[in-house]
Amino acid sequence: MLILIIYTLAIRRTAYYMALILVIPALILGWANIILSVPLLEIISGISLIAVYALTVLILFRDLFSEGEITEDTVYGAICTYLLFGHMWGTAYYTISNLDPGAFLFNLTAYPGGALQQFDLLYFSFITLTTTGYGDIVPTLGIVKMLALFETVIGTIFIAVFMARLVGHLAISAGKKEK
Repeated sequence: MLILIIYTLAIRRTAYYMALILVIPALILGWANIILSVPLLEIISGISLIAVYALTVLILFRDLFSEGEITEDTVYGAICTYLLFGHMWGTAYYTISNLDPGAFLFNLTAYPGGALQQFDLLYFSFITLTTTGYGDIVPTLGIVKMLALFETVIGTIFIAVFMARLVGHLAISAGKKEK
C-alpha cells in the first residue's frame, strides 16, 4: 500500500518527498521491530504511517473537491480516500493500543491471546467508520473514545458530501445533455 501511496503522490514533487521522508523510517522501523521486537520501534513506525496516511488523505481530499468535472478517477479517488481513512484510524488505534494495552475492552474468548492484533483494530476502525458498531471491541480511554467519535463523524460526512456532489454533478450533466 505504501508503494501505491508514493506512486500516487509522485506527480506532486513536494508531497512525494514528504511522503518518502515519512515512509522510509516507517518501513525501516517496522522491519527492525519484527527482527528486534522492540515495542518503541512499532510505536514510532505507527506514528510515521499515520502521518503518511494523513498527508495522502489531505491531498486526495483536496483533489476530489477541487476538480470541476466528476470522472471515473474522481470516484476511484473517493473510494481510495475512504479506505485510507480506515487504515489511518486503524493504525492510530493500534499505536495507542501498544502504548496502553487497556485502551480497548474486548471479549477474551473472541480475541485469544489477551491482546488485540493490528487486524482487529483495522476491523474496529472500519466498523466505526461505517457506523456499524458491533460492540465487540469498545474503547475505554477518553482519547480513544474521542478518536472513534471523530472517525464516525468524518466517515458519515465524507459519504454525505461526496454523494451530494456526485448526484449534483450528474443532475447538471443530464440537464446539459437534454439541451
